[in-house]
Amino acid sequence: MINKLKLEDVPDAYKDLAEEIGFEAFKKLIDFTGGGVIYIPQLSAINACVRNREIRENFNGNIKELSKKYSLSEMQIRRIVKEEK
Repeated sequence: MINKLKLEDVPDAYKDLAEEIGFEAFKKLIDFTGGGVIYIPQLSAINACVRNREIRENFNGNIKELSKKYSLSEMQIRRIVKEEK
């Protein structure tokens, strides 16, 4: 039935979301969540994951350099480098 869904069938409370992400993506989201609750992380959390990956990729013992580049403490750089991803 989801393939027969039209934008006019969507309750007003969800139309903005459908229009923002695109109607096909909206239908996929409905199919995926099935009425369940999902958590959407803040952009800052996702950006931190990217930053931490870059730190691990660029680490070659240069803790002070990375600390300055990313405006983090040397302790934070050490913690990130030790994380396994």
